[in-house]
Parts: sequence; structure tokens; C-alpha cells
Amino acid sequence: MLAKKLTTMKKSGTIARISLIAVFSTIALIFTGCSKNDDNIVETLTTDSNGYADYYLNNSARCGYTLYIATNTLSAPLADSIQTNVIKVSGYAYDWQGIFFNYADGSDFLAVLINTQGSYILVKLVAGTAYYYNGSTWISSNTAITLTSVALNLGYNAVNVIKVKITDPNTYALSFNDTEVLDFTETELTTGLYKGFLFTIDSKANEGFPDSFLEVKFKEIAAI
Repeated sequence: MLAKKLTTMKKSGTIARISLIAVFSTIALIFTGCSKNDDNIVETLTTDSNGYADYYLNNSARCGYTLYIATNTLSAPLADSIQTNVIKVSGYAYDWQGIFFNYADGSDFLAVLINTQGSYILVKLVAGTAYYYNGSTWISSNTAITLTSVALNLGYNAVNVIKVKITDPNTYALSFNDTEVLDFTETELTTGLYKGFLFTIDSKANEGFPDSFLEVKFKEIAAI
């Protein structure tokens, strides 16, 4: 598990516009079961009966962080496609969860993140600078540029299938639930071998910690 501290969250109405640009810090954590202290703080990473990586926590020390769950590494940069099921069980409705790949280090990777409200962001870090895809081009920004898709299943406990497929050199097709939503080109990230899941954790007040819990599940279907 890797953790990355977010910068100050920007809000518009009730939607948290979360900036992913930050200095990367690595925290090596291995969860073998329930971690609980005298304040009844729980944080677990388990595998459920359906093979999903199931992260469950009410730890306010995680607020403002993006957590990464690494999966098996690629033998080369993504050459065909990656497909992952994502389920948001509980937690703040505007948290982001999704996949990352072409990860060289904490300053260079590509990610697709969704929330329960039908919004998504496509973000890449290059040498620590965040760029968001606005539907036609990459924009450098300290605040997430959100897009929407009717292909996303809304609400809690909904299964959303994220798929990214390479269609031409440096050209990708992004699909949600077998519906292609856009094509994009990315030419700067060419050496990353790591991939996996990631999700954001909002403020203690928005998450309702420690009385409420954040739970999110991921299952990698394919990565070639």
C-alpha cells in the first residue's frame, strides 16, 4: 500500500474538486486483518468471497490522502488493455476511486477515477506535475477537471467496469461498462510498469469518521 498526501481540497457547491498534485511519500503497510486501537479505529485490506480487494476503514489519519493498492506488475508498459471492476460500498459520495497504470514512480503515472455521481477524471502526473484530460486535450491544473458519463452506474454498491484499451501507438480508448466514452492520446509516460487500484479519502466531517466507514472494492479482470 502506498499513500500520497493531497493538497487542499477545492469545493464547488457540495462537490469536492480534489487536486492530486503533491509531493509523493511512500508508506509501506501490509494488512493481514483488522487493525484496531483504543479509539476503535479500524483499517483492513482483505479479499472478499468474490475475489475483490476490499478496503474498509474509519481512520481519520487517512483523510486528505490518496491510497494506492498495487497489483501484479506489467512485464512492459501497457500494450493492450486493462479492465477492472470497481464498487463503492460506503463513504463520501464524491470520493474518487479507480485504476492507475504506466506507473514509474510517485511522480509519473496515469489514472482513471470515478465517483458515485456519474463523474470521472482522467489524470496523469509527469515529473510531479498533474495534467487532466478535458475531453480533447491535457490541461495542467492544480484542481481536478471533472467529466461526466451516462455510462457510469450511479450510487453505492453499483459495479462499474473501467476499461482502457490501446487502439494505436500512444492512443487509448476509455470505456465504462462496455460503452466507449472517449479516445485520448498520451505520449509522455512510456516506462511505467506498475499498476493497480487507488482511491481518495475526503475530510473527517465528510467521511463521518470514526462513526461511519469508507469501503471500496476492486477486482482486476485483465491487464495485458
